[in-house]
Amino acid sequence: MDVDALRNGWPAAVLSGRYTFRTRRRDDLAESLADVVREVSMDALNPRTSKQLHVCVAGRPVMAVLRNPAARRTQLPPGPKLYQFDPPGPLLTLLSRDDPAVPLSHPTGAFGWLTWWAAGHRAPTAAHPGSRAARVRARTVDVLDNRLNVIIGRLQLTDGPLMRARIRIHDPAGRLLGEMRETAASSVRSWLPMNSKAGAARFTFTVDGQPVAQIRQRFRAWHYTYEFDVTRLAGRLDPRLVLACGVRQLAYHSTY
Repeated sequence: MDVDALRNGWPAAVLSGRYTFRTRRRDDLAESLADVVREVSMDALNPRTSKQLHVCVAGRPVMAVLRNPAARRTQLPPGPKLYQFDPPGPLLTLLSRDDPAVPLSHPTGAFGWLTWWAAGHRAPTAAHPGSRAARVRARTVDVLDNRLNVIIGRLQLTDGPLMRARIRIHDPAGRLLGEMRETAASSVRSWLPMNSKAGAARFTFTVDGQPVAQIRQRFRAWHYTYEFDVTRLAGRLDPRLVLACGVRQLAYHSTY
């Protein structure tokens, strides 16, 4: 991958440095109280407040993740996307290759969870933290570079044991380039009570079995923060596909 060809259109930190995905809420106090209600009620009550998911470089928001932009901007193609602030416009869009998502009930009991996992579904916490209902997300998406109007890759969700998030990354022709995996510790901690505070999510990107990038959750008082480290990519994986995996995995944090 020739990273130099992308330097005119993308921040240097996104191509070969460090950046963050960070939530921004209209009312921090209201969201904090909502988190308390979710945890104290063991998710029986789930108040929602509006929040955005920003991509920040050196602490400054430069992009936003739009989860359902078609409802707000009809001129954009449907699907989660990465939207640039200045100049404004879409950068990446995830185009589903599957059927529309359908609501699913929350599994109960050991057998229920076993059949849920065998069917290849994600845990409810992946659809929305603390939710008692889950929704099957698109399992295969094409990644569209909106400015070039070119498909740059394909992401395939293939969850592993214990609901560990796993995304296989392909080029436009379908050849396997690499993989993003949730670490075992991250997966186990996500099942603990009050999981939003109990453990940090962590995902590792590998190419030919070698780690090349990482996403790590950091806890902050008022927002969710995920640090992306792509300093070791060295051209072995398109940094836009790392961004796309972040959108694919974390878009549930955005209500926009």
